Amino acid sequence: MEHRATGTEGPEGSWTNTARDVKDRTPAVADRATTYVRDAAERAADAVSEATGKPVGAWTRDVKNWVNSYPLQSAVVALGLGYLAGRMLRRY
Repeated sequence: MEHRATGTEGPEGSWTNTARDVKDRTPAVADRATTYVRDAAERAADAVSEATGKPVGAWTRDVKNWVNSYPLQSAVVALGLGYLAGRMLRRY
């Protein structure tokens, strides 16, 4: 006689329940993460504005203008920053 899993028995049921739990929790976790990132971005923008006396929007505009004026140099700077970030993160 063949045994059929009902979704609550054996490893299949365990995986099904785990997947369902993850699916149910994902929206709440995403909402918390979104709120955290938004708050962190606002704090960073405030810190930049306070430290430089220049709003973040002005920095963004200046960077866009620089990238448009110097595309090759911008790519080299981006590669260098990516390399340094990778080296720093690899240590941890």
